[in-house]
Amino acid sequence: MSDNIAARHDGRGPEDLREMHFERNSFGYALSSVLVRTGKTVVLCSVSVQPGVPKFLKGTQMGWLSAEYSMLPAATHDRSMRDQYRNAPNGRALEIQRLIARALRNCVALDQIGEITLIVDCDVLQADGGTRVAAINGGIVALHEALKILHQRQKVPETAFKRWITAVACGVCQGQKLIDLSYEEDAHASSDCNFIFDEKGHFIEIQSSAEKEPLLPEEFTQLLEKSQVAAALILERQKAVVA
Repeated sequence: MSDNIAARHDGRGPEDLREMHFERNSFGYALSSVLVRTGKTVVLCSVSVQPGVPKFLKGTQMGWLSAEYSMLPAATHDRSMRDQYRNAPNGRALEIQRLIARALRNCVALDQIGEITLIVDCDVLQADGGTRVAAINGGIVALHEALKILHQRQKVPETAFKRWITAVACGVCQGQKLIDLSYEEDAHASSDCNFIFDEKGHFIEIQSSAEKEPLLPEEFTQLLEKSQVAAALILERQKAVVA
């Protein structure tokens, strides 16, 4: 799965994913939890349920899903400050958790679960690039497990889980189109993208930004095609965990 280009710092080819592992119900008292490891990036994804929904949904018999994302102080090479000690909200964390929630709401039949809120907590234990896509890829496995448990308890119908999704990070670094960037690669990327697909390859969300140089249309197309291949591989791993 590699172009005829020099190998990356960890020996992978441009299109190769890092090793990915999922550990179900690994920690905590949440309804379900999944520890996802993508290379050196490690994220704990947990799903909890609480009664009630936001005000705009009260009386509609619709459910809701929200997400929270945070990073342990020692998750990065340089210790980061805990959110409660910041003078202002952590804008990056808010942006990421909104992305996670938007993506995962596509996977639940909210009109079938009643007035409850599913809360997906994504806690980064170690960060080496791609934390948001790891959180989504682990979060969907945890969500699948949570809805399965709720169905077994006769709280929601079997059809409450609508679809699988996968997320892929990619970018252009020193002229190469790379899939699944590590932190070192991401820090030097001239532009990057995050693609979220459903299991049919349809788009859930696309994020793309030019960090140093504009992304050319043909480069975007190449990254998209490579990401679709990677997404199919990730989906196989996700489904294998719950099989």
